Amino acid sequence: ILEDITRSSNTFNVDGLNVNLKGTFNYAETDVKDENGAVITAAGTLVEDPEAVTFTATSDADKIVDAVRSMVEDYNAIVSEVKKAYSDMPLEKSDGSRYKPLTDEDKADMTESEIKAYEEKAKTGILFMDRDLSSLYSALRSAVAPGGSDGSFLRSIGIKTSYEDGLTTLLLDENALREALEQNPDQVKDAFTKSKENGAASDGL
Repeated sequence: ILEDITRSSNTFNVDGLNVNLKGTFNYAETDVKDENGAVITAAGTLVEDPEAVTFTATSDADKIVDAVRSMVEDYNAIVSEVKKAYSDMPLEKSDGSRYKPLTDEDKADMTESEIKAYEEKAKTGILFMDRDLSSLYSALRSAVAPGGSDGSFLRSIGIKTSYEDGLTTLLLDENALREALEQNPDQVKDAFTKSKENGAASDGL
């Protein structure tokens, strides 16, 4: 079903799709006349044998790149906190003893700043070698560094891992991601949204 669309601007929205018309088509620049000179088609009206018209749809790369950048920043913040929580060893006093919770009697002889400083030291390392946090870190790392073709594709679109001081974080090459969005937008989408539940061989990010 064809529908005539009339707009006062060459830029408009149709069902959520932003349309930007960059040229004219299917119109005669001058009157079209028959062999006797009679006007068949007046200037500015549709010709009977129109040329093919093509449309190209492109993704809003800026919004997608912004979203991926935020994901990378959030991921790096999360894994850094998780790794630090189970890697930091408990602190020891100068005499080699551990920091124990303060009693009310202890606090009575201390200022508020002294209490705060002591409790900060006492909390350090409280989750040292915690198995749940260690498993969480491993799961997060595996999610962003899959093997095989999935890992290769992520690297090709600019999403790579970096390993330094025992910590695996993400790096984003925005130029590579933008290029992939122009050339393979559906594949980029699948890299994030595909799932085994929907028939894919593996889950996306």
